[in-house]
Amino acid sequence: MLTKTWLKNFKAHAQTEIEFRRITLFIGPNNSGKSSLGQALILLRQAAARGNPGLTVPVQRKATSQNDPYLYPEDQLIDLGDFGHIVRRGQTGIVIGLEGSLEFSKASEPANGFHVNLEVGITDNNLTSHQGAVRFSWQSSSGTLNWKWFAGMQGLPTILQYAGAVMQFIPQGNFQFFTPAGVTQQGNVPREVMAEIQTLQSELIRSPGSLLNSLHPIFPLRGLEERGSPLTNVPARNLERMCVADRTVALLSMLAYDLDLQERVSNWLDKLVQLRIKVPLLPGKRVTLLSAPTNSKGADSLFMNEGTGANQLPFILVPIGISPPGETILLAEPEVHLHPKMQSKLVSLLVNLAHEESRQFVIETHSEHILHSVLYAVAKGDLSPSDIAIYYFDKKNGIIESRKLEVSAKGQIEGGLPGFFEQSLDELSEYLEALKKN
Repeated sequence: MLTKTWLKNFKAHAQTEIEFRRITLFIGPNNSGKSSLGQALILLRQAAARGNPGLTVPVQRKATSQNDPYLYPEDQLIDLGDFGHIVRRGQTGIVIGLEGSLEFSKASEPANGFHVNLEVGITDNNLTSHQGAVRFSWQSSSGTLNWKWFAGMQGLPTILQYAGAVMQFIPQGNFQFFTPAGVTQQGNVPREVMAEIQTLQSELIRSPGSLLNSLHPIFPLRGLEERGSPLTNVPARNLERMCVADRTVALLSMLAYDLDLQERVSNWLDKLVQLRIKVPLLPGKRVTLLSAPTNSKGADSLFMNEGTGANQLPFILVPIGISPPGETILLAEPEVHLHPKMQSKLVSLLVNLAHEESRQFVIETHSEHILHSVLYAVAKGDLSPSDIAIYYFDKKNGIIESRKLEVSAKGQIEGGLPGFFEQSLDELSEYLEALKKN
């Protein structure tokens, strides 16, 4: 779960820092830098998955086949162009940083958890520095792994003492950050303790990548465009793919192979639009998505014919349904094609999931209805002010500025809400003046 992120010289962000809560909203005009926060984090996640030293890598479409219908590789989430397209004008380097927590446990053992602090520097698309710390609790003990690496620096081991042993880590000049360099015993350490130490070392090595992989983007372009899609040989692991066509293939494969997920999404759709879904096979190893009104005996119909608004919802609900508790959903413009009443119902569902299933939502929105529904949840007591953070973004003289808006226990924003009502009031005044002239 994210706690903080910071950017330097990424696009028009000269220096921006954001603190996250259970639900975090980004609001503000178009082209004010809201999307850039998520893009920077996903770009870093993408680079860590590939492991090479470059932040941006050119990617070509693949030739598709029945066995592999995807247009782009699985690790291709976004394409922001060359490095020159994302570094702030007049600068050569970017800094991306984040903090967050990871929790995991085994059934018969105490809960273990990590808190990761990671900052990377990239110049001319090459990794030039990374540093950070991982604070951990493990088997009723705790400790901290600190590391630092700069280009040209020799790979000197980082040492961590724990439970009668010394673990060594060597920082690397790539987005894997560091690798193990062995474990040395200090005396007689029982075999089962050594096994736990080696497990801990492996988890520490993976922890920066694990935090990045706990971020799940839901892109703003969504919807079914064809009556059916190829059924893949294995279900997709997520919907985090660059183009809508690939996301659709992944969506239908996941629903087709996972009946529990299908039932769960049906239950959510029932609450939102009074529809349930079915995922039958079609000739030629294809699959489609059908809908049926709740409590109706009418014939099933293609889900894509239910309307543009309803077609948004599976692409929002399925990623939420498969994400583990404690992880973060980066939801872009949930209001797209949704009626105001539906926007409010969707927010109510997200608020319930944030509490009942320990989800974290970072929501980028232009919708007054989304914002007001979150504030209304505070006023009703469904959320506390400490559960939410609202940031207003604007661009002044080519530089993005962000400021946190303070929310009271009554769901009111101190100092008023910038940017949302002024346009409506201006239009109302112009309309009244026009009526006077007639």
